[in-house]
Amino acid sequence: MKKLAVLVILYSPLFLTAQEKGIKWIEGLTWSEVQKKAKEENKYIFVDCFATWCGPCHVMDKEVYPNEQVGQVINDKFISVKVQIDKTSYDNEGIKKWYNDAKVIESNYSVTAFPTFLFFYPDGKPMHRAVGYRNFESFISLSKDALDPQKQYYALLRNYQPGKIDTSELKGLARALNDLGGDLAVKMAIEYLTRIPRSEFVSDDNIKLMCEFSANAEMQQFTSMYLSNVPPKYFSNTSNLTLVRSFGAVPSVRHLVLRYLANIKSSELSKHLALLTVFDEDSSAKIIADKYINGLKGREINKKENLEFIVKFTKSSKDRGFKIFRENSDRIDSVFKFKGYALIVIGNVIIKEEYTAFFNAAIKNDVDNVSWQAIWNTVYAKYGRSIAERLDIQVKSSLYGYFAEKKDKYWQEYIRYYIDKIEKNGYDTSHPQIQFIDVMQINNFVFNAIFYHSIDTQQMKTGLKWMEGVLRRNPKEANNIDTYANLLYKLGRKEDAIHWQEKAVQTAITEKMDWLLPSLQANLAKMKKDIPTWIKEL
Repeated sequence: MKKLAVLVILYSPLFLTAQEKGIKWIEGLTWSEVQKKAKEENKYIFVDCFATWCGPCHVMDKEVYPNEQVGQVINDKFISVKVQIDKTSYDNEGIKKWYNDAKVIESNYSVTAFPTFLFFYPDGKPMHRAVGYRNFESFISLSKDALDPQKQYYALLRNYQPGKIDTSELKGLARALNDLGGDLAVKMAIEYLTRIPRSEFVSDDNIKLMCEFSANAEMQQFTSMYLSNVPPKYFSNTSNLTLVRSFGAVPSVRHLVLRYLANIKSSELSKHLALLTVFDEDSSAKIIADKYINGLKGREINKKENLEFIVKFTKSSKDRGFKIFRENSDRIDSVFKFKGYALIVIGNVIIKEEYTAFFNAAIKNDVDNVSWQAIWNTVYAKYGRSIAERLDIQVKSSLYGYFAEKKDKYWQEYIRYYIDKIEKNGYDTSHPQIQFIDVMQINNFVFNAIFYHSIDTQQMKTGLKWMEGVLRRNPKEANNIDTYANLLYKLGRKEDAIHWQEKAVQTAITEKMDWLLPSLQANLAKMKKDIPTWIKEL
């Protein structure tokens, strides 16, 4: 008799909506009842471990599990249930009954990331595992891999014996298994690295392999041992610097590198600036850096590599770097080809010293308790009107933004100050990171703040103007086009909105951004039916 598989997922309140075309979930069974049912029906078991706060888990439920193809494959071969690993105050009785079993599963199978998928034989013995979001095609492929003895994680783990797998296969296997989680992947990676000739060890791909396992204690120990055998003067070589950047938080690595840097001359230290900046939050590294910075003279100060180094170690208004950036702002902006760069550097220091205590107190209590005038007077007295005005707007924008996004209050104040910040302080549209600013900051603010929370026509028109610039610079970002279209729609320009929303859908198809299509198509359908798109669905 052909065996089918059981997909086990215990319901939480977040997943109660039935999907007619997607996966059909069952609920109400205990772990022992699941195993009993699997034995009786000669089916396998699959546990989807999720957390209520897990974004990728929600995306799976919204975009993958409802997929018709997924439903056809899974419903034909699996019985499906969810296991919630975290605990919340709104857990129902069904979830509470699974607390003990969920804890055992979390412990026994090293569930440290979400979603984690665990496949079992009907008798409860582990068979396969995988970690992380899967699109519908990958999810279907995963269910097939779970039934393939040549690809099952736990079968490979049981059969793994050091020295039995060809060296040429170990690296590929390690990478393939790393996506599944567990310790087998790192064991194979380390075995591979210990087998290859020394001349091959520092190839770009082998260094990359080590970095892929930088969170693993075994690889940390292995890397530390390797670096301890490298002549220290070669720590800044490309391959070794890459390793130090990935493993710099490991105490043995940090101690090894800083001990070397503390004992060399400034002339030699200039060759290792990138290496020292890896530890820019370390107090002993700050001592080494200050000695170098304080010794810089004349034209040396204006070299870009030195200025980049100074930025990393300018922590206080008393540091020499603060004075350098304040007194040479135009020249420094020219070096970095970024107008306002020097002001950002010194502004961050001033905010830390003059605003942070007020900021933290406001978060703990309420923004109404902030003595804005007192802060203004202090900053104005020390740094003048221009800087005081700039930072006043910047900090107010950040603080009200915190309350708006985290506590859903003060949206109007947040929108007003954020617009003031951009309109008055501006941002450099020629900067290399402008795409990040456009996509992650401007687009997100316009959509999440102005579109959803503003009823002020002028504010919406300002957001529209910003988005026109964003679209000119990033014409292939479907998310940006969606924001622009929705804002047009809210402003009453329905025909224009539909035109741009159709363009957003087509862009997502062209750029293969499949995960965006459901939401883009849903907004388009609402526009055509005159349904508001700015009312969030619960």
